[in-house]
Amino acid sequence: MDVLLKITSIETLYYDRLYALHGLSMKIREKEVFAVLGPNGAGKTTLLKTIAGLLKDQPKKGTIEFQGKRIERLPPEHISTLGIVYVPEDRGLFRELTVKENLDIGCWGRKDKKAIKEDLEYIYSLFPILKVRSDQQAETLSGGEQQMLAIARAMLRRPKLLMLDEPSLGLAPKISKEVYEALSGISKTGTTILLVEQNARMALKIANFGYIMESGRIVLEGTPSELEENEDVRELYLGLGGESVSPKGWRLYKKRRTW
Repeated sequence: MDVLLKITSIETLYYDRLYALHGLSMKIREKEVFAVLGPNGAGKTTLLKTIAGLLKDQPKKGTIEFQGKRIERLPPEHISTLGIVYVPEDRGLFRELTVKENLDIGCWGRKDKKAIKEDLEYIYSLFPILKVRSDQQAETLSGGEQQMLAIARAMLRRPKLLMLDEPSLGLAPKISKEVYEALSGISKTGTTILLVEQNARMALKIANFGYIMESGRIVLEGTPSELEENEDVRELYLGLGGESVSPKGWRLYKKRRTW
């Protein structure tokens, strides 16, 4: 597969002094799903915002190439027209508008009415509840329905790269499963997906490749099977293994990470 997005040694700062990303590099190939895992404060959201151009004058150093063209520090509206669509953690919906009105905004600027109709039929097949809730205000939807609406609106932009920040956050396990099944279906249509997630099990289940981030750096990368075999990943992200315990239940030590 060709490389769709190439990030080379980027450094993103807050207030020109606090490093959120330190020399971070990664490659995102076309038509695959990439998962970025890590604890709170690792810089995962900052990574997505840097790519999307939502942090002014960032990254301070390094390059970001999309389809072979440099895009770092371009305005976010320019980056979005290239086919990069970002679904934030808070979903970014117009809460006072209805489901239909939010979807109409996703079609803004498009004039291909026949294709829009086909796209709407597709997203309704992914998320049938959105058709049922068509005239309902977005703020009255459940958390899972709001996430479905955010993804659906993003898909109406026909993204080449769909970036999602914590798509399972706050959702019940059953709803999280439905959302991830939809993302798996979307990836099969050829849309490249870059998702940030703390639910490592769910993310690695649909991903083709994964990155582990800590303190603004990539500390480990590999296929899902490679990551799942790593002792640190198993303990810290998959809940397997853990601290050694004596027969009396005393904790003997905490295993030191190898990265």
